[in-house]
Amino acid sequence: MNNTLIAPIADRPDWYRVEDDTVVTRDTAGNTVSLFGDDAWDVRAYAVGLRWTHINFRGHVPDDVSRALSEATTRQWKQIMYFLMHEATDTVPASNTLQTRSIYLREFTFFAAARQLTLYEGLSNVVVVLDYVAQAGMETKAQRLHSILVKLHRLGVGTTGLRVPLAQLHKPLLERYAQRAGSSQHPVIPTRIYQHFLSTCEHDLSVAEGVADMLSDYLARLYADESPVVPAELVRTTTHFGGEDSPYVVSSLVASIRALCQLVILSFTGMRAMEAENLPYDCLNETRLDGVTHYAIEGITTKLSGGRPRRACWVTSPLAARAIRLAQRLSGEAHRAHSAQGYAESTDGSHLLFCRMGLRREGYVANRAANNVHDDIEAFRERVFPTITVEDIAELKRVDMHRAWEDEPKYALGQQWPFTRHQLRRALALYAHRSGLVTLPTLKRQLQHITQEMTMYYARGSAFAKGFIDTDKTHFAKEWVETQGLSEYLAYAEQVLFSDERLFGGHAAWTQSRTVQASPVSVYSREQTLRMFGKGELAYRETVLGGCASVEPCKSTALDWMRLDCLESNCRNLVVVPSKLQRVIKAQQVTVAKLRAIDKASVEYRIEAQTLQRLLDAQEKSIKPEAA
Repeated sequence: MNNTLIAPIADRPDWYRVEDDTVVTRDTAGNTVSLFGDDAWDVRAYAVGLRWTHINFRGHVPDDVSRALSEATTRQWKQIMYFLMHEATDTVPASNTLQTRSIYLREFTFFAAARQLTLYEGLSNVVVVLDYVAQAGMETKAQRLHSILVKLHRLGVGTTGLRVPLAQLHKPLLERYAQRAGSSQHPVIPTRIYQHFLSTCEHDLSVAEGVADMLSDYLARLYADESPVVPAELVRTTTHFGGEDSPYVVSSLVASIRALCQLVILSFTGMRAMEAENLPYDCLNETRLDGVTHYAIEGITTKLSGGRPRRACWVTSPLAARAIRLAQRLSGEAHRAHSAQGYAESTDGSHLLFCRMGLRREGYVANRAANNVHDDIEAFRERVFPTITVEDIAELKRVDMHRAWEDEPKYALGQQWPFTRHQLRRALALYAHRSGLVTLPTLKRQLQHITQEMTMYYARGSAFAKGFIDTDKTHFAKEWVETQGLSEYLAYAEQVLFSDERLFGGHAAWTQSRTVQASPVSVYSREQTLRMFGKGELAYRETVLGGCASVEPCKSTALDWMRLDCLESNCRNLVVVPSKLQRVIKAQQVTVAKLRAIDKASVEYRIEAQTLQRLLDAQEKSIKPEAA
């Protein structure tokens, strides 16, 4: 914040506050680069990945407005941007944040000018503001405009020259935004579609890795100003990714592979799309602990930090590590060919993992993200995602029962799943838990490693969470922890409350009691049970025999992985699924028979035979008498 007194200037309109020679932006060395009177402001010093380099003040009024109105409106637009940059916060927001705010102001400015009003006149008029947000599709913009008006209101009319009628606008603007809130939330990808997506990513990554050497060699020769012939294998691989044999076949293949790598990274970290796009080249960190390799990705985030970059770290899986290494091979060729010094150890964003590589018409830029990734991800969506089935709709309803899925055309039966990258964040937050919500064997395998890592690093009380995540309120770990209750509830509801089998065990008997089933605030109330899971009053995790509803750490020993003590004592937290118990008994019978055939007197045989007998005794004691 400048903390300078901005007051009305003599012989100027009463809203006039900033002179043309006022410094607006500086470079990283502190030198002036833009003045208030400039037609465009250079904001490269505040950029993350250099997506936006300038704020241009044009295209904001219709052609038929007077020159006086146009000039007044332009200055008012600039003034508000100046206040948002230098008076509303202690540090200048990142260029992406500034550009977004400028776009929202430009659109409202055009709306006001079409009514022969300046920007200040429009923003101070309750009717005009509400007419603007009442237009179709303006729900989100109502919230964005509200945010800007709150900042200007706090600065006061003495600073800004604008009197904001916030008391009359606060509630209507938020109510307008709330009209979108229910349908705008990113849906959770149904498990069938999610498993298909992850399987395709894993397969395509292997395909890309198979041609990595050939592709790297081709790029190296291309950057050396040679004219190499495109190998037939690269053409076939391009076709596999949905591209065509054209003069741009290699650049098309590179773009497809880099988009795939981003999707894999997003899938197994939960980071946001922009965070992935702006990862530094040297972002992968490997740690060896007790014979196991743990992977973490180090980058930056700007979410809810005033747009300013902040260091961030995400745990991830071996598959994402493979994607990073593949992306490094491709972008490394570009960095190396352009004599980029120190790129291999770059962690500060000066050399990006997904930089502009200088293929096709765009030039090489070491610290600027590629601008065509959206098109490549859309091509991936069209090629990969299946159509929506009745089972998918039923699953969506279980996750969000209050949303009218049938009324949203893009989720209609037979439509291709409307994938967006942010859905991967929600899906990972919900499915990467040990709740038992995921029942598809392939999907369980795909998420097994990342679930273990997140449980180790992101769970409440972990040293990693205390040391790093607690200081970052927007980190994916927060969403993962907060979604744990919903994940456990959904598994609990499906496997316990509404199971097709008659369950046994202490907790199952409790849920089946008349008192619990008749109570309006029992576990059969979705809202009540979600609150219990959220407060830690109830928990659920899947076990080999069924499930456990204990909120405390399990006291069983590591050797008792089947929890036989719980089974024999009919633990009050125990849920036994008869079909699961029967499968365990059959598997144990096979093990005992094999050991008997080898050596009936061996210790191994006696231990496994004893385990089998304990299972049979528990089945006889717990299930048959009640079933009778």
